[in-house]
Amino acid sequence: MNDVIERLRALADECIDAADSQDVRDTIRKILLRREVAAREVQRAARYAEILPRCREARDRFEDLNEEFTNLNNQVEPTYRALREAEMALGEHVRRKPSPNDYPGNRELKRYAAETERLEAAIETAQKNCRDLNERKNSVNYKLNSAAAEFGRLAAEERALRPAEEQAAA
Repeated sequence: MNDVIERLRALADECIDAADSQDVRDTIRKILLRREVAAREVQRAARYAEILPRCREARDRFEDLNEEFTNLNNQVEPTYRALREAEMALGEHVRRKPSPNDYPGNRELKRYAAETERLEAAIETAQKNCRDLNERKNSVNYKLNSAAAEFGRLAAEERALRPAEEQAAA
């Protein structure tokens, strides 16, 4: 900013030293044009300084959500496997139901009923786990897509505002 001020002072000095009025008008135009360019650069630098931390935050949010989604995705197969195993266990249990030809006693029938209830509860729990996992995945996926869009928008704006010397290095 001091550099801009010094250039403006030098132009002002040129204006005073100008020999005729056309030179004065040209010098004033140059000063005004340079002042306008300098003001735009100051605004651009301020906007860049404002957007850069927001861009970093958006990237971090996207990366965190992406990691969370990956972790949830890794839970899908084991969660659904637990449901299949619970359903198979109940199916096997039903196939082993005491036959009336074996004349099961009350104690044996009560054990069978209790085990049936336990296996059905295990299936309900496994189904709930699957539903909950799907809901969490859908929620995180929605947030992830929103974060990706926000990061993309901010990154594009940041690239447009990035100083030329930094763009050349990138």
